This record gives sequence, C-alpha cells and structure tokens, in this order.
Amino acid sequence: MTFVTSRRRLSMASVVAGASASVVLLVSACGSASTGPSGGATSAPTTSPTAIPTPTTLTISDFISNANMVCLNASQYATAEPTPTTTISSFSHPKVAELPTIATYFTSLIGLYKGMYSQLQSLGAPPSNASQWSQALTQYQSVMTDFQAAQTAASSSDLNGYTTALAKEQTDNATAAATFNQFGASMCATDAEPTPV
Repeated sequence: MTFVTSRRRLSMASVVAGASASVVLLVSACGSASTGPSGGATSAPTTSPTAIPTPTTLTISDFISNANMVCLNASQYATAEPTPTTTISSFSHPKVAELPTIATYFTSLIGLYKGMYSQLQSLGAPPSNASQWSQALTQYQSVMTDFQAAQTAASSSDLNGYTTALAKEQTDNATAAATFNQFGASMCATDAEPTPV
C-alpha cells in the first residue's frame, strides 16, 4: 500500500462519515415538527445511525513502503537535477574556483532533501520500532545540517570549511543510512544521500 492510497482511504472514510451524519441530521430535522391528523405533534421517524467506517490500520510494512516511496521520489528528482560534473573536477576535492558552482548546485538539492525530510516526518510514528525511526530522522537531520554547512562554505569560497563539512556529512550519512537500513527503509538508506560523491 502506498502513502497516497492510505491517504485516499482515510479521506474517503471521512467523506462517507460526514455524508452519513448529514443525512441523519436532515432526516431528523424534516420530521421533527410535523403534525398529525388530530393537530397534535407526531414524533419524528427514528433512524438507526449509519456505522462510521474505521480507517485502515497502517502496518509496519505499509509504513516502511511509504517511507521508501518518499525517499525514492526525492532521489528521482535529485537525479533529474542537472549535475555540473563537466565543470567540477571533484565534489570531494574541488578547486576553489569551482566552489561557487557547487554552492549553486547544492542549493537546489537542499530544498529537495529538506522536503523529503519533512515528508518523512509527516508519516508520523510507525506502529512499531518508533525509537529507531526517530533515531534515523534525528541522524538525517544532522546530515542536512552538515550539507547546509558545506553549501554555505562553498558559497563563501571557503575550501577548508567546505571539505570539513562535506567529510562530516558523509560520515553522518553513513550512520543515518545504517539506521534506516535496520529499520527496513532501504530506499532511505541508499537514496537519501544529498552529496553526489
């Protein structure tokens, strides 16, 4: 089950519940003030309320599938982003003159991966292994902080600051990837790396 499918089910359940409640209110409002042949008030016809459908419970497999879909989508968008590989000798060890180009490229990736992080957070708590999921998100937040520091250093043509931040980002990313893998979100482990190195 994908994230979109589970949202549609919950949304459809809300629509059905709302429509059922509206029908019950309309029926009771229409019959409550009628008068009988003797001029006395008659009681409103009684209706049995429609059962409100319960939302489908999300399993851990569904949750992992949704998380993997978020990470895969982010990776596909990042892959579609034009990479300045023809003008950059190396992202790990660039020349100072290449840093402004790297900074521009990293800026486009930061927004994309922050969006991915926000979508992962919006999945909420999984039905099990919640502490491991929380740990993975916290670790990935560190990756984003490191990546932002690398972008900031690159935009200032600070080669030392850039290489230090990039090395920290790669170390922190390896830690986050291991936690995502242990949780079962393998796409988040392989497709969430912002740095194209």
